[in-house]
Amino acid sequence: MAENRNTGVYVCTGCGIGKALDLSLLSSVAGEYAWVRHYKEHPCLCSADAHQKILDELQEKGLNTLVIAACSPRQYQEQF
Repeated sequence: MAENRNTGVYVCTGCGIGKALDLSLLSSVAGEYAWVRHYKEHPCLCSADAHQKILDELQEKGLNTLVIAACSPRQYQEQF
């Protein structure tokens, strides 16, 4: 099952999230999984610019699975 995944991992570093996580460790761990094809940090994933970048990278990199680490889905569910 994992061999069919092309996963993109997106981590928001704003709103104190970046200070609460060990971003270098998270990036390293994400890189250990063969199906993680793309890892990216962004200071504001809830911005229109970030949404467009994610959409563009879905197509450019052939991603079929997303992991988004950001604010609570209750706050931004419609955007994601």
